[in-house]
Amino acid sequence: MIKHFQPARKKKEVRIIEEKYYTCKYDRVFKDIFLDSKDPHLLKVLLESILKVEIHTITIQNNELIEENKEVKRKYLDALLDTSEGIINIEINTSISPSTRIRNFAYLSRLYANHTLKGEDYNTKQKFIQMNFTYNMKDKEYYRIYSIQDKEKKEYVENIQIYEFNMDKYVNTWYTKEKEKIKDNKYLIMMNLPKKELEELSKEDKVVKEYMEK
Repeated sequence: MIKHFQPARKKKEVRIIEEKYYTCKYDRVFKDIFLDSKDPHLLKVLLESILKVEIHTITIQNNELIEENKEVKRKYLDALLDTSEGIINIEINTSISPSTRIRNFAYLSRLYANHTLKGEDYNTKQKFIQMNFTYNMKDKEYYRIYSIQDKEKKEYVENIQIYEFNMDKYVNTWYTKEKEKIKDNKYLIMMNLPKKELEELSKEDKVVKEYMEK
């Protein structure tokens, strides 16, 4: 009697593909979550928490900077907003180098020139605000606010302000469990929290929960 042996079937290889988790440390994620023209609520809350004022209107503008010289490469801002508190330019910097601040200031300068030099009368009351959410900074401060002034703090122009946020330092307060810092800065902290930590923070705040769900 001849026995027929069948080779053992190979087990199917099961590949588990984990979804990558990206935070607002990356500009594309920031834009997808915050720059929702139909529902700017999260953007409004974030800006109000930074500027400590109530913002009545937000219009998301075309983020391309106009260049008169056709030979100059087009420049795109991460976000350009026209608000009741002024024109706001937001830049997401995943790291900082000697050129980062030069580039950001060049964006702000171009924006300032495009709006201020229109027509015969200069608009000195229009505020221009740049917010830089910067990672991998070497700075002891949580944030700095810059303006154009001399050593006696006399301002050269009054309608420009630059906010630079040391984002890693804010996130670090979550791990060091600094309750007051977390409470005061949770909307900055949430922007770069890992998923598990974000879920924990969302239990205490409906805005963080809305952000997490988005």
